[in-house]
Amino acid sequence: MGHRGWTVVLGLVLGVWLPATVRAGNVAVSVQGGALIIKGDDGSNGITIDDAGLAVGELRVTPSGGTTVNGAGVAVFPSIVGDLRVTMGVGEDSVILTDIAVLGDVVVKMGGGSDSVSIMGGGTGGAARVDLGGGVDGFAMNGSSIAGGDLRIKGGNGSDSLSVSGSLIAGNLTLESGAGPNGLVVSGCSIGEDLIVKGGKESDSVGVNGCAIGGAATLTLGAGVNGLSLNGNAVGGMLTMKGGKESDSVGVIGCAIGEDATLTLGAGVNGLSLNGNAIGGTLTVKGGKESDSVAVTGCAIGEDMTLTLGAGVNGLAITGSAVAELGIKGGKESDSISINDTAMGREAKIDLGAGINGLSMGTGNSLSGDLIVKGKGGDDIVSLTNWTAQQDVTFKLGSGNNDLALTTMHILGDLTVKTGSGSDTINLDASIIDGTTSIDTGSGMDSVT
Repeated sequence: MGHRGWTVVLGLVLGVWLPATVRAGNVAVSVQGGALIIKGDDGSNGITIDDAGLAVGELRVTPSGGTTVNGAGVAVFPSIVGDLRVTMGVGEDSVILTDIAVLGDVVVKMGGGSDSVSIMGGGTGGAARVDLGGGVDGFAMNGSSIAGGDLRIKGGNGSDSLSVSGSLIAGNLTLESGAGPNGLVVSGCSIGEDLIVKGGKESDSVGVNGCAIGGAATLTLGAGVNGLSLNGNAVGGMLTMKGGKESDSVGVIGCAIGEDATLTLGAGVNGLSLNGNAIGGTLTVKGGKESDSVAVTGCAIGEDMTLTLGAGVNGLAITGSAVAELGIKGGKESDSISINDTAMGREAKIDLGAGINGLSMGTGNSLSGDLIVKGKGGDDIVSLTNWTAQQDVTFKLGSGNNDLALTTMHILGDLTVKTGSGSDTINLDASIIDGTTSIDTGSGMDSVT
């Protein structure tokens, strides 16, 4: 096979070293129906499995730290043409698979202690599944090949550190973290089908970097305070992210998404940064129950971009991007929105929040369709500066005290302004309107220049 070898020795879990463990006990090893079957006892077992210098179909099991194999030492087992199955007990166990080739599946089931599993190099002709059990656990895979199916890693009741790097997975890659604070990293992998990440009951730190994912990527973060970084990935299908019950910090940088991207932020105070991404379908962002800070920079979105901000005080900045159609919906409080150097292919609809809002559309924007801006009754400050709107521009601001400034704008269609009962200031500074101009400022103390 192109890769040979497998290994797990993760000692660092979220910044905490796993405690040093004195290995002991016995593992029972046998060949049954062409499969190598390994079963640990209730002691803290340590074993390494390799095939260096052996004939095809042979595997070596080497015990460490006082552990025995069938009551003795190192043993070589022949005629292995099927699966490798490892089941460990409740102790603090270590299983290392290094540079081995397995024709069937690899199945590792750890027990209730704090365990480490390592797979380095090599690979399997089938699928692979690792269940880490309870405790503070670590899993690492590097340079391996899962050529015949899925790779699934399941954490336990404690905190988990899960890492998969430089590996080939023919099917799905599924990572399910434990109930505690978890760290998950996937880097430099080729995944034939879907990537699925499921967070735990507390906080998760998740990084997916430099991966080629043939299908979809679905990431569900934990219930605590979460961090997610997606950097330099290619996703053939959809990208779906769902935040937890608290705050999320999410960065998506330099990724190519073949279909739609849907990002749902957590219920707390959230930060989202999208930078240098290409999205073939739509981009949908849904804010949480509190305040959100969202930045979209240098992105190309093939279809619509729809941004729904959180219920708190929100900030949104769109810079240097291209989108077929833009829709923004503010929250229940105040919003600050800026759009600069952005090409909007069809129309742009912006619904401001219910509080005191600011909207700035500055130099370098282009809009082929209509622009519609609506307020909800708060005080709105809106400015458009030095760009050309190809179609109609409509402002329907609320009953607050509104300030609208159009500076050196060129509107090829009609301009319509309608405000409510507050005191409004309308300033058309050196702007050119090719179509008709209609301004209705309501019953307040208003100024139009």
